[in-house]
Order: sequence, then structure tokens, then C-alpha cells
Amino acid sequence: MKILIIHTNAGAGHLRAAEAVCKAGLKYFPEAEFKIMDSLEYTTAWMKKIYPVTYVVLVKYLSLVWRFFYFYCNIKCLEKFNCRLRQRILVTQQGRFFKMIQEEAPDLVLTTHYLPSDYLSFMKRKGKLKTFVAVCLTDYEPHLMWKNPELDQYFIASEEMLPEMKRLRFPLEKVKVSGIPIHQEFAIVEDQMMMRKKLGLKLNEFTLMITSGGFGLGPVKAVVRELKKVTKPIQILVICGHNADLKSQVEKEIEGSIHDFRLFEFVKNIHELMSASDLLISKPGGLTTTEVMAKGLPMIVYQPIAGHETANCQMLLKHQAAIEMKKISELPQVVMELLDHPEKLQGLKENMKALGHPEAATEIVFELKKIMEMRQKDGNESADPKIK
Repeated sequence: MKILIIHTNAGAGHLRAAEAVCKAGLKYFPEAEFKIMDSLEYTTAWMKKIYPVTYVVLVKYLSLVWRFFYFYCNIKCLEKFNCRLRQRILVTQQGRFFKMIQEEAPDLVLTTHYLPSDYLSFMKRKGKLKTFVAVCLTDYEPHLMWKNPELDQYFIASEEMLPEMKRLRFPLEKVKVSGIPIHQEFAIVEDQMMMRKKLGLKLNEFTLMITSGGFGLGPVKAVVRELKKVTKPIQILVICGHNADLKSQVEKEIEGSIHDFRLFEFVKNIHELMSASDLLISKPGGLTTTEVMAKGLPMIVYQPIAGHETANCQMLLKHQAAIEMKKISELPQVVMELLDHPEKLQGLKENMKALGHPEAATEIVFELKKIMEMRQKDGNESADPKIK
């Protein structure tokens, strides 16, 4: 039995979700072969290069264009037209993707991004693929980009998404509430002082962490500049992702600060840094949001990307698990308020922890196992000559 888990290199979150499911699969479903693949590796060279760059350019420099694109593609009356148009365009750039799927001959495919779902749905519609295809939504709001009539299963983050999915006419009988899959490390309760000691951090200093996603997006430099105005000395961890220029800019910005800044590039031990922290300042990406829920780490949200991140932010605010910073200039006051009133910070922490669903990857794997067993049983029964 072979299960392909296909992501798309359009942000680190989609890969992290795929890795989490794969790791849980190797543990709880060892009789199956799990394989992670990046869909862009099999598309045309142009598609591989342009697709991730286009997303970064849109959200960073052309936010109004991105906003229009996001909401236009979610208009219900245009769904069929948009879906067919999108697939026609994408098929011209599929490269070796169709051939790869046919050569791999998987028994089941799980995707953590809508791009491979489009390709797989097109193959199923044209009769080139009979494999069971499931998709895992990696944000807290459904969107029609994730919807295809040929898909067999949708894994979603929470029950709160169901009314909107009903409005958008997703087939609810195919929907499974599982949570967004994250690595098991985020479910482990780690002693804060022990983790700070392990990481070489100050043990008794209030520790604030800043993340900017895998691409290092967002006004991190401006956030750091405002944090310098906080009058009580604190420890600040800045994760710059795959953005060397950002790290250089922050290094210049923190000169002469009373705070103890620690700068990092892309890290693989983000769960340890979260365990060592008291507060996170971040954009509300789907995976980051889910990881901090599991850790119970309070969050200050800034400048969410229109659409999916806005929905993630609204969900956190609804449950009083985060504070949204409308203007970066508000940051020193917000941080000082939490420093002076630790009970408010504790309330945010408890609310965040209550939202956590750290076993999502395991739940998805058990569901995939059940699907595989049922399909195998149906196949055996169909092959029995006694059955008419």
C-alpha cells in the first residue's frame, strides 16, 4: 500500500503539515509506504520558479491585487467557471506531474495544498486516475480554491468551519473535522526554565518571540524598532526565516538596545523556542496558529494577509486567545500592559491552550488507515467470483 502526501512550495506550512502526517503514518500505519512530494518539482521549470515568487510578490507588494484575487475566487456563482479555467491554465504547466502520478501508482493521495488537488481532480475527471484523493485544509476558513467535485475527502481544522462550507456547498458528507496536522513535538509539555537553559537563554527574563513565516514576510524591522521603546528589559527572539536581508536589517536596528535580542534564520526547533517563550508576535498563518495553540503560547497578531490569515486572526480574537495589533506603534503599550498585568497574559494562554488539537496528524492517519482497509476489503469482495 502506497500513500503519497503532496504539498506545494508556497510557504513552509504546507510542507510542515505534510511532514507531520508522514511521521504519524510511519508510527501508526507502518504497513503502508508513505512518501512526501512537492508538486512543483514535477511541473514545468517556469511554473516551479514563478509560482512561489508570485505569491510572495502579491502579498508583500501588491496586497490589493491579492485581496481581489482571493475574494474573486471565492464567489459562489463563479465557482464552476473559475475551477475549469484554473485547471485549463494549470494543465499547460503540469510538466511531468501526471506521468509521475501514474508511475507511482499510489493507493491513496493526501494533499496539503490546493494546487496538486487541481491536478489530481483533472486526472480523475478525465478517467486517468481512480485513486482515492483527500485534501487537508491548512487554514481556519474554507475557500473555493480547495473545492473540487472529484475529491473524495476533506480534512478541516474545526467544526466552526462547517457553516461556511455548507454555504459554499462543499459536500459535507466528505468532510472530516480533524484539526490541522502539526508535528508531535508541539504536543509535548516542556519545562520553560529547562528549555531556556538548553538554548542558552536568560532564565528569569520575560521572553518574547517574533516570527515571520518561512519567507520572512511582514514588517519585522518595524516591530523590532517599536519593541526598543519598551522600558523594562526583556529577552527577544527574532526568527527571520529564509530572508538573509531581513536578518541584516534587524542586526543594525537593535544596536544600542537595552533588550537582549537573539536572531535566528530558518530554524527546525521552533517548538523549543516556543516552549522557552512567554509571548509570540506573528502573522497568523494556519500552521503557526495551530502550533501555538498546542503550546498554549499567547499571541500578538499583526497585519494578517487578507483572506486566509484574516480569518485565522478573527478566530483567535473570537476565543480571546490573541491580541490584534492594528498599528505597530501600539506595540510598546500592549507589551507593557501584559508585563504589568500577568493575569491577562495567563488568560490568553489558557484560552489558546483550550483551542489546541495537537493529535490532528494521528487522527488523519487513522482515518486514512480506515479508508485503505475499506477499499481493500471492497476490492477483495469485488474479485470474489461468488459475488454477483
